[in-house]
Amino acid sequence: RQPSRNQITVFLSTKFFGADRFLSVTVITMNVSNELVWGLVRNNNAFLIKQGANSRIQFSSEKGNLRNVNSFRSSGIANDRAVDISANGKTGITISRKTKQVGKPAKSWSKTNAGTNPARDFRRVAKAVKASASQASNYRADLEADALARWTKVHRSLRNQQ
Repeated sequence: RQPSRNQITVFLSTKFFGADRFLSVTVITMNVSNELVWGLVRNNNAFLIKQGANSRIQFSSEKGNLRNVNSFRSSGIANDRAVDISANGKTGITISRKTKQVGKPAKSWSKTNAGTNPARDFRRVAKAVKASASQASNYRADLEADALARWTKVHRSLRNQQ
C-alpha cells in the first residue's frame, strides 16, 4: 500500500506580543494517514448532512463523493484518490480526479471535459468514466460502478433539461 499524501499544516505560536499579536509563528507541515483525516472529519465537517436528530444515515455533499454517503470508502476529503462527475451548465460533462498536489487545494483536482451533447455521447462518456476510475488505469477500481451510476444520473438530468 502506498503511503498517504494528505498533509496537515499546524501553526505553533512560540512568542506572544500583546493580547492578539504573535512575535513569531512556526509552521509545520506533516504527512498524515487517510484514516487519521477520516477520524477528524467523520462527525463534523461543512459537507455533512444529517436528517433529523436521531438519524442513522448521514449524507455528505463534498466533491469526490460519488454516492453522497458519509463513509470512509466514498469520502472525497479523506481519500487521496477520488473521482467526481458533474454537469457543466446544461450540456457539458466534467470528470475530475484528485492529483498529487494535496498541499494546494486549488490545483488538487484535474478536470477533463468529456462531452458536450449528452444525448449523443452517452457511451463515449461512459467509456471515459470507466477508464478514469478503473483498475486498468491503476486508480481506484472500487469506484468504477459508483462512477458509472453517477454518470447515468447526470445524463438523465441533462436529458430532461433539454
